[in-house]
This record gives sequence, structure tokens and C-alpha cells, in this order.
Amino acid sequence: MGEIESTIQSHPAVKQAIVIAVSQTGAGTETSGEKQLRAYVVPHHNAELQEQALTSFLKQQLPSYMIPGEIVILEALPLNDVGKVDRNQLLLLQNKSQQDKQSANARDELEAQLVQIWQEVFNKQPIGIYDSFFDLGGHSLLAVQLFDCITKITGRHLPLATLFQTPTIEALAIALRQQNWSPDWKTVTAIRPGGSLPPLFVIPPAASTVLRFAPLLDHLDPDLPVYGLQHRGLEDEHPPFTSVKEIAQHFVEAIQSHRPAGPYLLTGICFGAHVAFEVAQQLAAKGEKIALLAMIDAAPPANGPNWSYDIRNVPKLEWHKARWRMLRQNGAWVDVGFYYLKIAERRLRGWFRKRPSHEALRMVHHTAQRNYQADYYAGSCLLLQSEEFARRENIAHYWKALVSGNFKAVVIPNSNHVSLLLSKLHLQELAEALMINIKQSLYQSDAAQDSSSPG
Repeated sequence: MGEIESTIQSHPAVKQAIVIAVSQTGAGTETSGEKQLRAYVVPHHNAELQEQALTSFLKQQLPSYMIPGEIVILEALPLNDVGKVDRNQLLLLQNKSQQDKQSANARDELEAQLVQIWQEVFNKQPIGIYDSFFDLGGHSLLAVQLFDCITKITGRHLPLATLFQTPTIEALAIALRQQNWSPDWKTVTAIRPGGSLPPLFVIPPAASTVLRFAPLLDHLDPDLPVYGLQHRGLEDEHPPFTSVKEIAQHFVEAIQSHRPAGPYLLTGICFGAHVAFEVAQQLAAKGEKIALLAMIDAAPPANGPNWSYDIRNVPKLEWHKARWRMLRQNGAWVDVGFYYLKIAERRLRGWFRKRPSHEALRMVHHTAQRNYQADYYAGSCLLLQSEEFARRENIAHYWKALVSGNFKAVVIPNSNHVSLLLSKLHLQELAEALMINIKQSLYQSDAAQDSSSPG
């Protein structure tokens, strides 16, 4: 806790800070037994300090798992008889503005219903109508639960991407009051605009949305803008593209309409990584600079310059045996993480399967990936793998054979395909690997440009 407290106290408006772990409570429920960090903060005399501003400050200094889930602003810390901070009294204290937040901000029945839903989904209270889904730690699995509840009380079926345009209860309520409202669908979705670095373009898995990358944001450099590329045919009226090359061509046009020239930063997971690889190929063919091509948990292309699906698709029995050995060796991790995340993944897929467009698009993307003919890539490539995925034979070997530039493979320890974008620990390690390579490649690009400039 010491590092968190010292970081809070480094804020110019903060005089004192104490951080403790407290049991979470859900709306209308008993203590859940899970812990969250709560910070008790005393500002300097006459200094203005708001919870949201302090949270934003901390996100630039600390990883997300060290960010307090609740900040209580006090005039002074309670002391015991010997002049030390009385932590038992701290647990009894609440910030009055937070106490009043729910009732003061819910201005009608719809907003009150949404407040209750959000508090139950996030297992946190109070939550106000101006709190952002993403600032609260929202991700695709929570979005599924949220929208299922909203459908039950309103009868409206909204796409998950709605949250990018209406991330707060207030904005969502305004949208729900308009019977014919639907979110504007765009190929390039601003997940986190702003920042001085070139933007990172992320491509989701097959038949999935860019919301899958939302948990990664808190772990990336806040100066890095992030934009998602949305697949056609899932949550819009457009017919899907049927090949990786067509999808990539569409994404290249969308990227260049947003950012006409490089350097470009690209990443994708699973099927999205194959599309990112082809996007890099097409941008490079136009003479553009690719500063980063990062592929996350991507099986090699079914068809390469000197192999085809039949000879690349080696029997998977040995992989399944190796995977089972890993699960047995990491029993504690499996019990706590793997099965929970697998259940969560099935819940997400189950939500999409209620929508016929998802199953149809999943089959289109599956066929596109199987038919994709990959060519040699003249640039550099970063392969980020979960430990589970890395145990599949020859994955790095086949990708390396396609890349003539620098090739680097990084394995995230004790991770699986699902936990990479859900587990805070794995997200932190994934983000660190991305940021190290982004900054190295941008530095090398700047150095090369300087050396080629006339002196």
C-alpha cells in the first residue's frame, strides 16, 4: 500500500492519504468477500480535489490493479488515543458526496433503474449517472451482462458498441428514450482518442467487437491514442467481406482516411491478427512505414508460400496432451482463473449466439481465415502468445518463416487465450510488451529519418 499512498500524496492538492483493502458490497447484497482498494484522502487547505481528477492522475502513474476503486475525501484523518490513524474509524467513514451521489443524480425512473443495474453488474456503489463504463473498469463480459439487464427492462436490443458513444448512464438513458435511436456505425471507432504518439489500431477476433480491447487501455501509455477497426456484418446493416484480403483492403482505406501517412501501429488477436498481418502487407506495398505489427495469440496462416492447410494442420492430439499437462501443473491457477474465464467466454459467446448475424459472420470469418494465402512480409513482427497457445507446435516457426525483418516472440507466463485480455496481471504484461516495442520502433524510425536528412 505504501507505493499507492506515496503516489497519491505526490498529487499537488493532496496532503495525506491512507489506502486500505475493504470488502466489496453489491447493491442490495451482503458483503461479497472480494476486496477492493479504498483511499482516504485529505486535501491541502483551500485546495480543490475531485475524485475523478485524482483517479485520472493515478492512472498515469500506476497500473490499473493499484488504482483504488473508491476515493473518500475527508477534512482530516481520524486519530486514536495515541495519535495514530484509527483504521477502524476509517471503515465507518463515507464521503457524503458519494452517499448522496446515487439519489441526487438519478433524475427519473429510467436513470434510477440504470444506476441499480450498473451497481449490480460492477458490484460497486455508489455509481452516478456521469460515471463512465470504461473508467469503472468495464469490459466486454460486463457489457454483455449490462445489456442483457437493459433489454429485460426496456425491450431494446442495442449493440455493445453503443457504449463507445454512450459510456455514461446519462447518455445511455437519453439514447433509450429515443425510440428510433441507433448508434452511428463506423469502421474506425475511437476507443481512446488524444495523445501525442501515433495511434494504435486494434482488430478484434472473428465476429467480435473492439470492446474486447477496452480492458487493455488502463495498462497502455496514456499518451497512446487507440482506435478500433470494426468488422462489417455483426452489429450493422452492411454485408460482411468474405476474404481476409477484402477485409484488410477495407481497413486500409479506413485507416488512411483517418491517418493518411505512417508510421502505423497495428495489432490484432486471433483472426484479427491475420487481418492485421494483411493490412501491414497492403500498407507496406503502398510504401508506408509500419512501426509496429503485433499479433496476439494467432495461429499461423493455413496457407503460406510453401505450405497449405493440409500439411500445416498437424494432428492436435499432442497439443491437447501438452495443454492438459500444463493445466495439471498449474492447478491453483486453473481453479481460480482458467475455468472462470472459460465460463465467462461461453457467456459472451452465448450472448452473441442469440443474434443470428453473429453465427453467420463467425462462419464467414472462419472460412476466410482457412482460405487466406499469406505472402512473405518484408517488415518486422512481434508475436505475443499466451502460455497455453505457445504450447501448440510450430506457431512461432511458421510466422517467423513469413517475416524477413526482425521477428520477436513473447510468451505471457501462466496465461491462456481468454485471460490475455481479461486478467489484470496478464493485461499488464501484454501492455508492457506492446509499449516497449512501440517506443523502440518509433525511436528507431525517428533516428533513421534524422540520419537521412541533409545536415
